[in-house]
Amino acid sequence: RMQKRIGPPIMQPFYDFFKLLGKETIVPHAANRTAYLLAPILGMVSLAVVGAFIPVFSYSAFSGNADLIVILYLLTIPAVALIIGGSASGSPFAGIGISREMVAMMAYELPLVMVLLTVAKKVGGSGLCFSLQQIVEWQANNGCALFQWSLIPAALAMLLVIPAEVGTQPFDVAEAETEICEGPLVEYSGAPLGVFKLNTAMKM
Repeated sequence: RMQKRIGPPIMQPFYDFFKLLGKETIVPHAANRTAYLLAPILGMVSLAVVGAFIPVFSYSAFSGNADLIVILYLLTIPAVALIIGGSASGSPFAGIGISREMVAMMAYELPLVMVLLTVAKKVGGSGLCFSLQQIVEWQANNGCALFQWSLIPAALAMLLVIPAEVGTQPFDVAEAETEICEGPLVEYSGAPLGVFKLNTAMKM
């Protein structure tokens, strides 16, 4: 509205994804073909499994006593898959991107763990509770955890962790389009690139 021009439609990410599925997949000669093609699929599968752990209307496909720990590991896999895919491509631009992705991952994983431990301690009382179902039940009885005074610092920390976890600005230093030509994804095209973009959307 400010610039008096029409932006992309709300379905544009879907259009982009299906367009990439129809394009040719080019594997560089220097690439490790197996790791290059499996990395985006590995990331997508881990994110799909994360969705199965989230309770919806008190139902989840998978549940147990350590849901938070499993989700923490599964959320790390897409970043590791990006690093594997970038290194498998054999590109020096991808090498710069994966080094930045590793540094960023180490920076945001520790605060994420601290936030989850804070919630686990609040819900667990004298112990630690890592079950999402028990956390949901605790909130049903005690009110939303977001409004507990002792958890407000954790909520503020989580607001900083979320854009870093997803890789949006200003935490998109791994891709750094103005500097290093798309970073880890520089050699990707076609369906594998579309799956990596889908992974980012699923994380969001």
